[in-house]
Amino acid sequence: MYRGIRIILFAGLALLTSVETSAQQKEDETLIQAQALGSALQVLADEYDLQVLFESAVVANHTARVIPQGMSSDAALGELL
Repeated sequence: MYRGIRIILFAGLALLTSVETSAQQKEDETLIQAQALGSALQVLADEYDLQVLFESAVVANHTARVIPQGMSSDAALGELL
């Protein structure tokens, strides 16, 4: 009986470790997380050393989707807008 419990616990731990590793890899491949558009534009500006001007009231109710690593600044900005 104890052997069966140990196997189940080990399998559960292995699955949990796999999920955490997968989540970390996805985060490492992401330049900008899904977030408020104003925050995403600021991250874009910081990452590419750009000045991005926008009116906060215009972007206030908008959400940016995930932007993957490896995109040019023009492509990333195009995806955000």
